[in-house]
Amino acid sequence: MQRYSFQKYDKEKMCRAKAFFMPVSAKHSREIAKFIVRKNALKVMNELEQVQKLKLVVPFTRFKKDMGHKRGIAAGRYPVKASKYIAELLKNALANAKQKGFAEQDMVITHVNASLSLPKERRRGKFTTFEIVLENAPAKKEKKQEKVEKK
Repeated sequence: MQRYSFQKYDKEKMCRAKAFFMPVSAKHSREIAKFIVRKNALKVMNELEQVQKLKLVVPFTRFKKDMGHKRGIAAGRYPVKASKYIAELLKNALANAKQKGFAEQDMVITHVNASLSLPKERRRGKFTTFEIVLENAPAKKEKKQEKVEKK
């Protein structure tokens, strides 16, 4: 059985996906995780594609020693390899949401965890375990219409 770090999981409103031993930097994964949390999942997919095309910069907040500044933010980079793997995992999470009957445009990333995973036999560097939890959050316009109808 897989263990998730997210403990408040509700099967009726949420879906999740987890990848083990991704061959990407844990530092880059952590910065991307901070960049994508609490955002719409489809918007994040578009942003990760822009990072892969070197059009959008991921701001680095913790691991930024000797890092150049980018326009509009202090320190940042284009973690292409990590964004590619995370985009694939996000596609998997969206497929899980679709399987449960949720609309893809309503899914919001509520929890992201990037951690270092060390296998027993380590031959080619370090690996990362990445976890994404999506929540079905209807658009704000629909919530406002429901409030008006109740009054």
